[in-house]
Amino acid sequence: MGYASRWITAGLVCLLASSTGCGPAGDTCAPSPAQEQEQAPFREKFKASILETRRTEKTLAWRFAGDDATLDMVIRFVRQESGCCDSAAFKILVMPHRESIWLEVAR
Repeated sequence: MGYASRWITAGLVCLLASSTGCGPAGDTCAPSPAQEQEQAPFREKFKASILETRRTEKTLAWRFAGDDATLDMVIRFVRQESGCCDSAAFKILVMPHRESIWLEVAR
């Protein structure tokens, strides 16, 4: 399984931020089995929407189509994951003419 797929499937943005988890107590924000089942369709749709992945030592970036539905999906992902891991920084870039959307996550 690729890095981005493993990251999304696990639902742990904090894997980029820390090898021991995130938060003051090292909480990895692992979803419960019920939450994982509820989130699975969204995560699969999110993974399928990734057009390109770029990564550096401290940053992971994904490129998506520039339409409204995809922008809403990226915002939902950031809303969910930023509530879990306050040690990661999220940046959404909407390119000129809505050519594409980039989501960057940095530690």
